[in-house]
Amino acid sequence: MNSQYVEQCMLQSWYLSSDMQLFVIGAPVALLLAKHPNLGKIVLAVFLIASSVLPFALTYILKLEPIFPVYMETVNDLLANEAYLTTYVPTYMRAAPYFIGMWVGYFIFDHRARQVTISVTTAVVGYILCTTAMMAPICISWIFYTPLWTYNPLASAFYASLHRISWSCGIGWGIYALTTEYGWLFGRFFGWKRINPLGRLTYSAFLVHCGLQLIDVGSLRGPLYLSIYKMTLSVMADTILSFLLGFALSLLFEAPVLRLQRLLLQSDKIKKEGEEGMVPVVEESVKTMADPLAFPLPPYTFGQQENTAYVNDENQDAHL
Repeated sequence: MNSQYVEQCMLQSWYLSSDMQLFVIGAPVALLLAKHPNLGKIVLAVFLIASSVLPFALTYILKLEPIFPVYMETVNDLLANEAYLTTYVPTYMRAAPYFIGMWVGYFIFDHRARQVTISVTTAVVGYILCTTAMMAPICISWIFYTPLWTYNPLASAFYASLHRISWSCGIGWGIYALTTEYGWLFGRFFGWKRINPLGRLTYSAFLVHCGLQLIDVGSLRGPLYLSIYKMTLSVMADTILSFLLGFALSLLFEAPVLRLQRLLLQSDKIKKEGEEGMVPVVEESVKTMADPLAFPLPPYTFGQQENTAYVNDENQDAHL
């Protein structure tokens, strides 16, 4: 719960406190959205605006760096680095993407309920803006590492406030687009059953990836000359090894705990049914041609009905 560390066992352990604090805030807001949507949207908008203005104000007033500079002298002792403790770790500096994610989830739920569709033009423009929003913060950040950069409080405040928002908006649109009929190749890839297990390993990979990178850097005995080819190899190696170690970590710790949790929940359910003296009986209905759900639909067209979120309604005229 405490993000003001006295000791830190892992570089990325700041995430645990931030995730817990944002969950404590987000759960009541999600409940409010479900029970009272209008009030919930107002509250969520207030949280999003506040989490966007706060990094701008702190960066401008305290004259902080727009990003956490990753140099050997800063990584060597993170807890002694003011930029790390002030701009990188605190939950309020990272809250905006969390609330944007809640907005995206609400839009998906609402549009499914109202069967809202989007046009091809909207989808194409959305993908272009999505890619631009995700790449812009990365491409701009290199400026702060060049000798040509001279500190500007206003520019630093804008970047500190907007770079995470820009990235999360791009991710949000991508997730929303995958729930429409315009998921295209992305929808097929992320809807592929064999890719789903990787989603269960992301947290384990997150826990081990920093250690791999530190081992890689610590094993160097000479200068490293960077190139696109070497950076590509490094990224691929980090990704593959992180997921392999994450798989082992998941098998050793996460999977057994989940299995025990399922056994406990099943035992409670069986005990409750036994006390009530009721055994549910499921009778299979006779399938007839009159039942539209009794037989599978014809083969789906590419990039549309294969997506479970796609709604095929010829009378639907609502477009974003």
